Amino acid sequence: MPAEYDREELTRITHSRLRPVNQFNDPGITHQEIKSLKIVAAEEQKGSVQAHRLFDRLFGGILGLFKGLFFIRPKSHNQCDLYGHVLPPGGFQGVLPKCYDCSAEIKSPDEVRGATPREQRRDDRAKDTGQQRKYVK
Repeated sequence: MPAEYDREELTRITHSRLRPVNQFNDPGITHQEIKSLKIVAAEEQKGSVQAHRLFDRLFGGILGLFKGLFFIRPKSHNQCDLYGHVLPPGGFQGVLPKCYDCSAEIKSPDEVRGATPREQRRDDRAKDTGQQRKYVK
C-alpha cells in the first residue's frame, strides 16, 4: 500500500461504500402483509383444503387414465398416403399386388407412386379433362 494513504481513512471510505443504501425507500414487508400470509398459511393447513386437494389429484389421475385409454389418435400420414404405393419387384402378375412399403392392396394403376403427390396429380388430371374436383366439407 502506498505511503500517501492513511490506513484509517482508507478503511472508512471502503466501509462507507460497502454499506447498503436504500435508494428506493422500500419499507420491505409490512405488518399487514405478514398477518395476511399467516392467515393464508393457516387456511392451507385446514382439513377441508387438504381433502379438496386430495380429491383433485385422485380424480385428475382417474380422468387422465380414461383419457389415455379412450383417446383416438388422428390418422398419421405416411409416404404411401401422400405419394402413392410402391409396386413389388414382380409387378402385376394376375392378382392384385401389395405395396412393397405398407402391404396394402394396389387396386388401380393410379395408386402407384409418382414424382408428385397424388392430390396434385388428381387435380392436374381434372384440369386436363375440364372437370373440377368437388370438395366436400
